[in-house]
Amino acid sequence: MLDIDIFFRCDVLVIRLFGRLTKDNYSRLNKDVFRFFNDTLVSNLIINIQNLSYADYFGMKAIRRIYKMCDNSLLCVNPNQLNMVEDFSVVTDERRAINKINI
Repeated sequence: MLDIDIFFRCDVLVIRLFGRLTKDNYSRLNKDVFRFFNDTLVSNLIINIQNLSYADYFGMKAIRRIYKMCDNSLLCVNPNQLNMVEDFSVVTDERRAINKINI
């Protein structure tokens, strides 16, 4: 099961993912996120996967695609997730991510 929370905070689109992101539900994530990108100019993006318990190949591919949609993107992760996200700019919490983006 995947839960998705998407909102704007301090001129940053924040996407929070909870649960499991797999080939069975990644298309729902794409649909929800693309709706925001179509309706609004997004220049800053944070994808928070701290509460994502599992992501398969298709899930990580969806995260990577969304991450690349914005020039100023950060991925918010737990320290035990660092091996999954070697090619992303990462931070350990949303506050640090917002501060880093708004510098």
